[in-house]
Amino acid sequence: MQQKFVDPWKSLPFLRLLIPLLVGILLKYQGLLNFQGIQVIGIVGLLLLAFPAFLQLQQQFYFAWLRGLGIYLLLTAIGAFNYYWQQPEQQSHALGQMPLSSKTCVEIITAPVPTAKQWRVLAKAIAQDNQGQWVSVQSRLFLYFKTANWQTEMVPGKRILLHKKLQFIGPPKQSGTFNYQAWAYRQGVQYQSYLTAAPIFMEPAPRGWRNWVMDARNWILHVLARWIPDKQILGIAEALLIGYKYDLDRSLVQAYSNTGVVHIIAISGLHLGMIYGLLLWLFKPLMPLHWMRWIRPIVILIVLWGFALLTGADPSIMRAALSFSFLLLSQSLGYQNNQLNALAASAFFLLVFDPWLIWDLGFQLSYAAVTGILLYAKTLMQWLRIKNPLLRAIWQLNALTLSAQVFTLPLVLYHFQQFPNLFLFCNLLIVPFSGLILYLEIVLLIPIPLLQSLLGKMIQLGIGWMNGFVDRTNRLPFAVSEHLGISFSQTLVLLVFLFLFCERVKTYLCNSIQSRQQA
Repeated sequence: MQQKFVDPWKSLPFLRLLIPLLVGILLKYQGLLNFQGIQVIGIVGLLLLAFPAFLQLQQQFYFAWLRGLGIYLLLTAIGAFNYYWQQPEQQSHALGQMPLSSKTCVEIITAPVPTAKQWRVLAKAIAQDNQGQWVSVQSRLFLYFKTANWQTEMVPGKRILLHKKLQFIGPPKQSGTFNYQAWAYRQGVQYQSYLTAAPIFMEPAPRGWRNWVMDARNWILHVLARWIPDKQILGIAEALLIGYKYDLDRSLVQAYSNTGVVHIIAISGLHLGMIYGLLLWLFKPLMPLHWMRWIRPIVILIVLWGFALLTGADPSIMRAALSFSFLLLSQSLGYQNNQLNALAASAFFLLVFDPWLIWDLGFQLSYAAVTGILLYAKTLMQWLRIKNPLLRAIWQLNALTLSAQVFTLPLVLYHFQQFPNLFLFCNLLIVPFSGLILYLEIVLLIPIPLLQSLLGKMIQLGIGWMNGFVDRTNRLPFAVSEHLGISFSQTLVLLVFLFLFCERVKTYLCNSIQSRQQA
């Protein structure tokens, strides 16, 4: 029986809104639009949007496309203007609008992040001494320090008095090297400072939700450290549960990266997906209750956002939480087949709020992976009919992994110039095993000493095996292919090619599945 054709473009309204927003951001980033150009595009968009209203009813229908064009132009202008407005130099009271002082009060925004040789903290300057008077300023900056003991004191919300001038981040001294200035600028940062003496902490800001989050994180870290004594295993356990990376062994992290499973210890949508799957399983027996239709999404949203905050409210996990929120909302409203539109909606609102996210590697990889999964995973799963539950689960995991790699492959080659050849084999074992360990760690938080002692030993054995497997796999001579760097234009071409190729393969597989069902 021939199925009715449904235009997928009409079922993806937020994708249609997302594209012109992205175009506006990219045009402004490339310097192809100045402020006057943004104004012209916005005004033309408003005129086109209003023009059909002045026509007769029959003519309004004929010129309806002008409204669509007007919306596209208006969104392009919004994307460009939002990017322009959030540039560091456009902020009111920016540091660059006055001479730099030797005294600056800064407030910490994020917890310290370990770099190759030191620690980095994202902070914001809130006041600067100007000839004896404190003047309000508003600029983001990076603080660097080498003393590891300080990282426990550098918590979000604390204020530090700097007795040195901030350094403007200059361009690279040699062409072809990493452009640190451009990278920092994409984070909204133009200044930095290196702390060589113990920081002088000022009166802290009023306690907010970030402080409560840090208290909860510290309690979780205390529980893990009490029942998992091995330091190397503890580092993996902390990263797996709440994304705490400060105790990770660098050589072990490199091994996880080379084998294609570093996402296990980099808190991401995968962890939130595991929590989401566990909650769906727990609620499944209660679904016949009619009132559970709305209770379930409310409880799941509270748990997902609570977990996201406990991980330190890292941008990558907050993006995943928002994406799952839109997906859950679409499912609760009965739009089971519109998950791609929900994903586009989350990206749209995130980029409206912060257009600089478009350059964030985590943003790119997470949306690329989920897009591939939503487009191709279901078709791959249905292509093979496997009756054995264990073999079927293995194939479904492979289908998810392959689908996630479709659009992340060009990004990995562009950013890292290497590719983990054994990613499929390693993910097949590590992903479900790490999910089991994650669930055990959640139960470990229940304050029952006998249960905690048993679970601590199980977690230590499990992570120990996982570390050994990853290390042995990484030592294989063919584990990773290096020096595979591609340019930005080549990345775009490869993305388009993979999309067209996979769509053709998907059509073939769908026809094969349909023929098998009709036989």
